[in-house]
Amino acid sequence: MSVINIQESFLNIALASGKHTTVHLLNGAKISGHVRSFDKYSIVLETISQEQLIFKHSVSAVLICCKNKQCSELCRPESTAGIRTKTANAGD
Repeated sequence: MSVINIQESFLNIALASGKHTTVHLLNGAKISGHVRSFDKYSIVLETISQEQLIFKHSVSAVLICCKNKQCSELCRPESTAGIRTKTANAGD
């Protein structure tokens, strides 16, 4: 039986895609940059001016931003062609 490591898969996506990533720490701090590498215990995040070694035990969340934008920007799908949304009508 194969065990899927979700954490490793998620960080591999961040590393391979080179997308902007924000790491939220348990103390409330946010560090943004690009994942350069990671292992069982740590993540190396490259920011504009430096590389930071972050220990995973201090991480509360990791966000991979869409389209290499800052994570504060709203992400929307590239195309909504062919996607239908169901709306409630009073006559239904």
